[in-house]
Amino acid sequence: MLIPQRLVKTGRLAAIAYFVYFSCMNDSTSHHSGLNSEQEAAVAILFGCLQHSGKPVQNRHIEHMSRMLLLSQKFAHYDLQPLAEKALPLLKAFGSRTVIEHSAPFITESFKETLFAMVCEVMTEDGELNEAESEIVGLTALYLGVSIELMRIMLTTFIMRNRWNVR
Repeated sequence: MLIPQRLVKTGRLAAIAYFVYFSCMNDSTSHHSGLNSEQEAAVAILFGCLQHSGKPVQNRHIEHMSRMLLLSQKFAHYDLQPLAEKALPLLKAFGSRTVIEHSAPFITESFKETLFAMVCEVMTEDGELNEAESEIVGLTALYLGVSIELMRIMLTTFIMRNRWNVR
């Protein structure tokens, strides 16, 4: 995939990720290959949750997710573009639930709760959680092995924290 040079020259990671997201989701010729790393799986889970929400994925969602990943040591030596390019065709081909279910085993025990917190942060960005969002967050917790009690605490915290975010 060729990324426009204007995006590469500015180094705007979120703009590049947004371009990759919409290119992959609209490309009917994508080849599907499996996930090979924890980082690929984590990005697939995050995008899978966003897509399943029923709301259109917007640039602000991609920017938020990009910032979270850039600040995580797990992604220190990884470029988001190839991770997204691998995850998005899988989501298009198999859907969020299947990709999340098959991605979860790649996530190490020490990163599962952190990744789930990232999911909660992205999914509650508007301070609410609709039925589709609640369903995919619950399934993600199940696949990651996050307890129901911890899931409730984390969701409640993020909903309260994000309730007054500017939209």
